[in-house]
Amino acid sequence: MLRPRAHAPGRVGLYIEPVVLPQPGAGTIRVKLATGGRLIAGTQNDISFDVSVRVKAGPDGLPACRPNADIGKELTLFAFLPPGCSGTACTGMRALVASQSNVDPIPDGAVLYTCDITATGSGTLALSRARASDPSGLSIASFTAFEGRACLLEDAILLRTPTPTRTPSATRTPTPTPSCAGDCDRNAVVTIDEIILMVNIALDLRPTSACRPGDANGDGRVTVEEIILAVTKALGRC
Repeated sequence: MLRPRAHAPGRVGLYIEPVVLPQPGAGTIRVKLATGGRLIAGTQNDISFDVSVRVKAGPDGLPACRPNADIGKELTLFAFLPPGCSGTACTGMRALVASQSNVDPIPDGAVLYTCDITATGSGTLALSRARASDPSGLSIASFTAFEGRACLLEDAILLRTPTPTRTPSATRTPTPTPSCAGDCDRNAVVTIDEIILMVNIALDLRPTSACRPGDANGDGRVTVEEIILAVTKALGRC
């Protein structure tokens, strides 16, 4: 497996390093972060599979992906999409990179996670719904997703620089922030189980109704910046 020289995009976002496989079969992709000079403590994104390239399932039925232990984000989790799918019915996956105790910024150019792929031909894995949070739980504006390409060696001439695809920003109606974001049982304390519950909601494994205070802006979903906000509450006080 060859990895063409890849340079981080000049703007803030996530990107998949291009990969060249000598023949159809297995390979590995690396998803990396370009900070653009911003302080980023956590990220989330979806990856849409190509008809020729997809992320493999591990023995547990989850995406065969591994977090980068060096960045200290132990709540990095993965799930196939749509929720509850299996095999070829899975058209993509979701990744959430966060920690329940570490909100330190992730270094520029860091590998966030790696995934095992299987390729029957050359194809594109498209990143979408990319979001990022700063250490205080605020969303990073203009966070960008870049597609990644896996090529067979015979098609390597087609390899091209990842194309930026701006992730549309949903229009949100501001609502009052709960007195303690992430305090699911409203006892004025945010605990690790509540943070993990929020992670599960972000991965579409639990409904938002399971932790209404986790949805700090009241838009009907839990995102990475809201999880980071809850972590800051768990590290301090409500």
